[in-house]
Parts: sequence; C-alpha cells; structure tokens
Amino acid sequence: MSGRLHVVGGGISGLATAVLAMRAGWRPVVHEAAPQPGGRCRTVRRGGIRHDNGTHVLLSANRATLRLLTAVGAAGRWVEPEPDGLPVVDLESGRLDRVTLASWSWLRPKSRPAGLAPRDLLRLARIATLPGRRSVAAAAGDAPGLARLLDLMAVAVLNTPGTAASAALLSRVLRRMAMPGGARLLVARTGLGPDLVQPLADAVMQAGEIRLGRRLRAIEQADGQAVALHFADGAVPLGAGDRVVLALPPAAAASVLPGLPVPQRFAPIVNLHFPHDGEGPVRFAGMMGGLGQWLLVRPGMASVTISAGFEAAGLPREALAARVWPEVAETAAKLGIGLPGAGPENAFVVKERLATPFQDEAQARAPRPSRAPLRNLTLAGDWTVRLPVTIEAAVVSARDAIRLLGRPEIERAGARMADATA
Repeated sequence: MSGRLHVVGGGISGLATAVLAMRAGWRPVVHEAAPQPGGRCRTVRRGGIRHDNGTHVLLSANRATLRLLTAVGAAGRWVEPEPDGLPVVDLESGRLDRVTLASWSWLRPKSRPAGLAPRDLLRLARIATLPGRRSVAAAAGDAPGLARLLDLMAVAVLNTPGTAASAALLSRVLRRMAMPGGARLLVARTGLGPDLVQPLADAVMQAGEIRLGRRLRAIEQADGQAVALHFADGAVPLGAGDRVVLALPPAAAASVLPGLPVPQRFAPIVNLHFPHDGEGPVRFAGMMGGLGQWLLVRPGMASVTISAGFEAAGLPREALAARVWPEVAETAAKLGIGLPGAGPENAFVVKERLATPFQDEAQARAPRPSRAPLRNLTLAGDWTVRLPVTIEAAVVSARDAIRLLGRPEIERAGARMADATA
C-alpha cells in the first residue's frame, strides 16, 4: 500500500489491526500511550513476579482470535485445562460438578449443569434464537436452574449481572457455542503477556513499529479528513496516502473525536493473585455461592476473577484477600490441587474499575459510532461492534477496520460491517 498506516492504541484491537494490516500490505506504526502494549490485557509486575490483570478465557468458537493467534504462531500457547468438562464447586453446599460447555451434550443428564431440567433446554434454545429485548433473568423466567446458569454466563461473558445483562448479547455467544466444536475452553498457558500480547507485538515489529509513551491529544481535521495527529511530544502530519485506525477506549476516543457516541456506564473486574510453590498442571474451575467466581491455577500462581465486581472493587486489599482465600482453599481441595506456600497475606490485587461497558439492554440497542467517521480514519475497539466486549470483539473490530481502510464510502452507504459479522 502507498502511504503509512497509523494505529493509535496498542491494546488487543490495535495490535490485531497492525498485524492484519501488514498481511494486507500496509507498514503500520502503533502509537501507545502506556509504557507497554496490551491495554486491558496487560501484565502487571510486582516484586519481579508477573501477574495478569485479568483471567481472560477464549472459547474455540472465537474463530477470529484463534486465526490471528495461528497467524503469529501463538495458538499452541493456549491450552484446554479441563477437556473432560468444567469443574464447578458450589461453596454453599460443597458439591462438585463437572459440566461440559457444549449445550447439545446437556441432553445427557450426567453432562447437564446442576438444577437444569430437560424442559429448560427448550427455553434455552428459544433464548438463543429469539432473545427479545429483555434481561437475561427475564428471559430465564421462573426456571431457577436455567436462571442460575445464565446468570453465571452473563457475569462471565458480559461482565454484567443477569438481572440487567442483555439477553440479545448473550444469545450471540450461545449460538456460537452451539456450533460443532465451539465450546472448548482455552486459557493462556503462561500468561497474557507471553502468550497473547508479546506474540502480537513481535509480529508487528517484523515490518512495522510500536512507539510507546505516545498519548494522542488531538486530531487536526480539514475537509472531512484527518490531516495531523497531535501527540504529547509533537505532531505527525498525514500525507494523501496515509490512513489512521483509532483503537482507543471509549473515553479516550471521544476526547479526540468530540461527539462520538460512546458507552457511559462501566462495570469493574477484580483479580486476586496468590503466589504458591506448586508445580502442577494448568487448571481452571468455577466457584458458585461466594465472592470469587473463577479460579485459574498455573505453576506458581493461583488467580481468582470477580466479574461485575462492584462490591469487591470497594473492599481494601487485605479484607478482600481474607474473604476470598477460604473460597480458593476449598475449591483447590475439592479438585485435589495443592497450593503450598499460598495465603491471603501474599495476595496481589488488580482492580479494573472501568473494565467493560455495562452490557445491559440499553447498551445493546445504543447507536454504535460510524466505523469511518473521517475519510481517512476508521475505528477499532471491542466496544465498537455489536458483540459482547471480549478479546474476540476486539479482533473482529480490527478485521472490519482493515476492510474499511480507503473505502469509507462503504460505511456511509449504510453497510454496517460490524453488525454483519456479529
């Protein structure tokens, strides 16, 4: 391609945009405000130990992300920790169930989540195909087993409680998981940094650039297009063949493109990391009835995720660790996992207070921004497409941004590419 592609934002959507752009012939330069790429999938270091800022999980239904990982040689770094079904511990009753995620398997009673009746499967199919404009809880109705299952999925996927979460957004995940081979659960073998962010960054550096510490302050415009990018350390003029992909979080995007419609409500995610001396395999389990929801155990580290963690976000670190640690210990004991040397006193807490938009029905129906607000500028970002805000949405948005480069008339003609891929 003639000209240069400037990708503003080095999160997953920005890095994915750069990688895909290179495959289309562009030489991208990524401008990232932080001292490291990765965005909300970044790695946090404390005392020489690397901690993920969240337990990000992929499903085998996330085909866009898996194709991207394959392209950069990192697909093998994502492993299936529970191939025989997801262990779920009920902390109130002490019950341990192993649940397969493929809904077709739930026709067999032994594979069915606890409390899910056969008649609930018909209602689940109806929700997946005809969700309506309602919450997940309203869609579940008076079926307690189904309501409990869907609430767990809403919190995990949408980062929003089932009482408010959009059934329409969740239905898109249900349909994808129902596809053959779409319900395998994958986690990063070592961590998000080495298994996701670094492979993408390395791929970009093969033919492009990543410039860190570059915060965009303004976009200079003339005649409906961007003519210069103003960073804290100076301006970058744009030539006739140059293009820009803005891959920023909502507030940052709106600050440089005033009037851009962006989400206004957000939900937090809280993660606790408990170092341990064990060398066991990677394991993953669900927890019900407590504050913690998901436990990921890797050699040397046990990590707990609390999605939609409004209560947890307000607790001091010591109180939060003391409350969650007994849940971790009980779950690990149920699964036969040893965590020698671990305890609440060594916990490291990461709080993402604006982790994702609050994905209720209002957000599901809210207008999305134009994907090409300027003739030479397109948008990317997990919040710009009509999918749950996940890694997969970030990659899909990057793919769509590349398709629109140089062809903004597609957007103005009313072809909503993000909707078509949802």
